[in-house]
Amino acid sequence: LFPISGNYGGAGGGTVWISFLVRGPISSGNGAGVQMLSGSTVGVLLGLSGYQGGATWGWSGQGQGPVTPPDGLVPSTNVDLLVYRLDFPDTAGDLVNVALYTDPVVGPTAPAPSASGAVHYFTFDSIAITTSADINDFDEIRVGGTWADVVPLVPSLSVVKLSGNQVQLSWPTPPSGTSTILTSSSVPGPWSNSG
Repeated sequence: LFPISGNYGGAGGGTVWISFLVRGPISSGNGAGVQMLSGSTVGVLLGLSGYQGGATWGWSGQGQGPVTPPDGLVPSTNVDLLVYRLDFPDTAGDLVNVALYTDPVVGPTAPAPSASGAVHYFTFDSIAITTSADINDFDEIRVGGTWADVVPLVPSLSVVKLSGNQVQLSWPTPPSGTSTILTSSSVPGPWSNSG
């Protein structure tokens, strides 16, 4: 359980993005996910609630049954990236819209969601991990205001053929702002810093 300084969500709460990695098949009666709570009251569980064992990743809200997309991602021994977008209403009491992205393509913008729906209105002042004994990995929980906050872009290498036997290699500038280029006359090396 991680208490947060302040109360979030609710009326005018904007958009909250949450992502995490999870792995493990879930036996019946067990579950795993991220809970957003106000005191001890769970506003939403993002993942798989304990009575959904064996279904797909989804969510459940206060006083609501689970939402498990019928063509969704089934928990397995693979590591899965789950990303959720919560759009809080402008008016107290209105529904909170939920969008789920299962193993999305990592890029600068969010793809189309895998599933969407809504949960009852809630606020939260803490976040908790809930997991059963058969979940071995639950990691990299990120909470932010944008897609980029919770799904960091991994720079990708681009190779373009120029004239003759020349190619151009390029990639986005890393967060550090520096890159190192190595050179060698042979693929097995030795490789040295090209400066």
